[in-house]
Amino acid sequence: MLLKHDYWYFTSVISSEQCDAIVLKCLKQRSKKAITGTESEKLKSKSKLNKKDLLDLKKTRNSNIVWIDDVVVKNMIEPYINSANINSGWNFEVDQAESIQFTHYGKNQHYDWHFDCWDTTYPNGRMRKLSAIVSLSDPKSYKGGDLEFELFNPNTGKVKIVKCNQIKPKGSVVVFPSFLRHRVTPVTKGFRNSLVMWTTGFPFK
Repeated sequence: MLLKHDYWYFTSVISSEQCDAIVLKCLKQRSKKAITGTESEKLKSKSKLNKKDLLDLKKTRNSNIVWIDDVVVKNMIEPYINSANINSGWNFEVDQAESIQFTHYGKNQHYDWHFDCWDTTYPNGRMRKLSAIVSLSDPKSYKGGDLEFELFNPNTGKVKIVKCNQIKPKGSVVVFPSFLRHRVTPVTKGFRNSLVMWTTGFPFK
């Protein structure tokens, strides 16, 4: 699928006070180690993870997450997803939003190259179509932790890695198709906090 725009962004649209309130609320909750959807399927048969399992998980993804079902936060982010879907020209058919994920990255934590969607659908027949990331941290408070996209150039047939600097300002939102390969590079200093939200719909025709 050729896209006119690979991602769409909104700079500092959520206030610093709102960002701080979300972080404070989420950090008070009990977090858990994040794993990918693929790894989750592999580990369903295991009641307890051994050291090798934990090391394997950290190679791909090393961060702490909290799932939140907050209507106020959802209503805050969803309009930007809808606006990006229209203004970018994607016009994907989406009809549901998933729970929101708060992600906390500390020193040396990261999320390697991955997609947010899979070949299979959810039991309800839907799949992730659009992803949105909200920056909750002041960029001066951490180093590293860059959001990068792997973009294909149909004219050259080559892939290039693009650093999404537009997500850096606190309160900024970046929206992109869930099938776009991306990563968060290791944080080398401080803490990087963000929200991730996905909207779903029936498979592309």
